[in-house]
Amino acid sequence: SLMVSVVMSNAAGVWTASVELLLGLGILAAGVSVGWFLLAGRTWARWTAVVLAGFLLLASTAAVVALASFAIWSLNSAEMQAALQPQSPPGATPPPFQPQRFVLGMVGMYALPGVFGIFMGITALWSLLTRETGNWFPFAGSIRQEHRALRREIG
Repeated sequence: SLMVSVVMSNAAGVWTASVELLLGLGILAAGVSVGWFLLAGRTWARWTAVVLAGFLLLASTAAVVALASFAIWSLNSAEMQAALQPQSPPGATPPPFQPQRFVLGMVGMYALPGVFGIFMGITALWSLLTRETGNWFPFAGSIRQEHRALRREIG
């Protein structure tokens, strides 16, 4: 990402950003391909989308659980509490900045996409596994066959 390459500002940062960009483009291409064939009523695309939605749900849940466990650990760990104590010169009043809140804000910021991933995974699974969706795929296949037959007759 741009943040990684700016923070690192060396060849490793450029390499990391390039790998992240290629991964993102690969995920985008796979999603567009599956979505295209899903709209065309291909049964294999439905089950591929179910697998991808399940993976999204599991990965997002794992990320949110990992971040929540880190937040709990950071609030209860003596080492983390000692490391996060504001450092001020002797005799000065401590600054109003509280590092614990910064850590919790960071955890919340990174957990938000995970929460959205959970909601998107649940919604996609529900949409793909309902009875109505199951009935639509054979209907789309029969419409596709009728369309091909009509094109052969006309053309």
